[in-house]
Amino acid sequence: MSEIRTVVDHVIISYSGLFSLSELYRTSREWFGNKGYVYWEVQNTENVLESGKEIYICMEPFSKITDYAKLVIRVQINAMELTDVVVKVDETRKRMNKGKLKIVLDGYLVTDYEGHWEKSPMSVFMRTIYDKFIFKTRTSEYESRIEEDVENLRGTLKSFLNLLKYQ
Repeated sequence: MSEIRTVVDHVIISYSGLFSLSELYRTSREWFGNKGYVYWEVQNTENVLESGKEIYICMEPFSKITDYAKLVIRVQINAMELTDVVVKVDETRKRMNKGKLKIVLDGYLVTDYEGHWEKSPMSVFMRTIYDKFIFKTRTSEYESRIEEDVENLRGTLKSFLNLLKYQ
C-alpha cells in the first residue's frame, strides 16, 4: 500500500462576484499541462437550487517523478449561488457567472504508488529504512517542489480571479 504524505493542507481561495467558471477550469487545466501533470478529474457534480446552481469539481492531477514517487495536487472547486449573466466588455457581450467561489488546494507526495515494497514484511521493513535514511534528501526535494507548485497554482488562480475584478 502506498504512503501518502500531506505536504500542503487546505490552501483556500475565496471569491465572490463575476467570474467565468469555464475559463477558470481551462486555466487550471492549462497550468497542469504546462507543468507536466497528468490531468485526472475525480468528481464533477451540478445541483440546481432556487438560489442558483451549485457546482463541485474535484481534480487530482499527478506527476510521476520516479517509479517510486509521484506528486499529487488536489483541487476542489465549489461554486455556490451561481447564476449566468451577460456582461458587456469592450463593446462585445460576454457570458459570465455570478456567485461565490471557494477553491481548496492540497498537495501530496505519494511513495510506492505501485505497491512494489508491500509484498512481504521484510520488504516493508526495507522500505521504511529506505524512506527514513536513503530517500530522505530526495523526499525533501519533492516536498519543496510540491509546495512550489501549489503556491504557483494558487497565484495563477488568484491572478485570474483578480483580473476579472477590473474588467
